[in-house]
Amino acid sequence: ALWSIVLVRLLIPVYFAAVFSIFNVLPVPETTKISGGMQNIGIIRYVPDNIDTESVKESIQIYNGAITETSHHKTEVINSLDTYTSGENSEAKDYKQGFMFIAAVIWAFGLMSLLASSIIMYIRTVRRLQTAILYKDNNILEETSKMLKLRRKVRIFYSDEINSPIVCGFFKPRILLPLSLVKDNNLFDLKHIITHELIHIKRLDYFFKPLSVIVACIHWFNPVIWLSFILFQKDMEMSCDERVLKEMGGKIKQAYSTSLLSLATGRPLINGSPLAF
Repeated sequence: ALWSIVLVRLLIPVYFAAVFSIFNVLPVPETTKISGGMQNIGIIRYVPDNIDTESVKESIQIYNGAITETSHHKTEVINSLDTYTSGENSEAKDYKQGFMFIAAVIWAFGLMSLLASSIIMYIRTVRRLQTAILYKDNNILEETSKMLKLRRKVRIFYSDEINSPIVCGFFKPRILLPLSLVKDNNLFDLKHIITHELIHIKRLDYFFKPLSVIVACIHWFNPVIWLSFILFQKDMEMSCDERVLKEMGGKIKQAYSTSLLSLATGRPLINGSPLAF
């Protein structure tokens, strides 16, 4: 849930302004209110009663005249400096525009390359899984779906093209199991793994995962985004593991850990798309 805020912020880099704010609730002193905004009250000077009022007025007039003359002189100096530096500013502006254009081209090239590679890898993965066979033993699927209160229908396939269970698909996500896991016919491992993958589906992780890939492609130049991308996936997996333990009870910790280790030990991860699990 917290990572979704980061995803939305990175996909929509626009600030939204609103008249509703907590600062509008705070009281503002009446002496600072004017039409159209706020003004600086300035310094209130104390004038004793026994001082000559005419001399004070004359001093103020002389003071204001000096300020006016100084302001005119300052304006002339600024105008002359602007005229002198206009040539340098135009050169600096042209250099900045050229640099930004080159940086934009590099960014666009990196974005298109990463998106194209992700799409190609996903298409290759889908093609490799076209020969997957439907897993017909739906007792575990029905039991785990009922436990998780998952109403949508999910189908399970198995294939010898993968070495790790994955969830694949955007509109109709399906679970794919490695053939070795099905051949072993270990009902405990199957139940644990299927429950884990169903939690991914129930939480719409198959939708948020592509969004995170798009964000990483857009902000590919920022190493913090890649670190966040890794941590996001790690938190997603650990959150599913915690949900499995919560639904099945803490007594299955050892059996569940053994199931995960049996899949991870000595088996490389799927050489497929980053959009799959």
